[in-house]
Amino acid sequence: MTEQSSQKNLSYKEIKTLKMKLRNSILIIFILFAFHSMTYSQWKIGLRSGIHFAKQKYSINDEFLLDFDKINGLESGIFIQRKFLRGLGLRTEINYIQKGSRTPFLSGVFERDEEFRINEIEGLFFIDYRISIKDFFLFGGLGSIAGYSINGKRIDHDFDNSNELKFENTGRNKFDWGIIYGGGIGYEFSRWELFLESRYRYSFNYAKDHTVGGTTETFRNIGIDLNLGIAIYLSK
Repeated sequence: MTEQSSQKNLSYKEIKTLKMKLRNSILIIFILFAFHSMTYSQWKIGLRSGIHFAKQKYSINDEFLLDFDKINGLESGIFIQRKFLRGLGLRTEINYIQKGSRTPFLSGVFERDEEFRINEIEGLFFIDYRISIKDFFLFGGLGSIAGYSINGKRIDHDFDNSNELKFENTGRNKFDWGIIYGGGIGYEFSRWELFLESRYRYSFNYAKDHTVGGTTETFRNIGIDLNLGIAIYLSK
């Protein structure tokens, strides 16, 4: 019994030792990966500005009905990016962006020409991959967005007037989140770069979710942007 007990204890100690070795191996791999990333890392900060062609998808009782007409909004922001592993980059942005739509005529539903323009502060996390051809480069990627609506306007084009868009007790949601993907082309100088980029946004939550008399209306933000940007290298 004593010999069997010692064999069990020895087996337990071996397992514990193996776990420690495995944990140390993972830690060493992580440190080497981090060191490798820092060796090839490159930091840059930049500005971007352009047009956001904003639209909204309209549904009734979870059945898609139509896309509202687009509005041309402003998008402008600042970003910081870290490039590592010879092409892969991580970018964090803070943007001011205008979202919304214009309602088309739809008998019995929308019989007035109204525009909804929402001003939003948006945070963005973007992963991209870059291919360089001499001083030119191509890039593309995807990421996530999270935004907060600071205010908005309802513009009545039939009567040529406007008023502040109300969020309380209207089903309108001030928070917005979703995905973004796209790409662009640019030119690299010695310490800075210039680029043109286009991206598509799709919101997972509703800009408006309102139920009246058993009928639920939902609005979902979508849009395409076109931006011109400049970035300055902090390290190279």
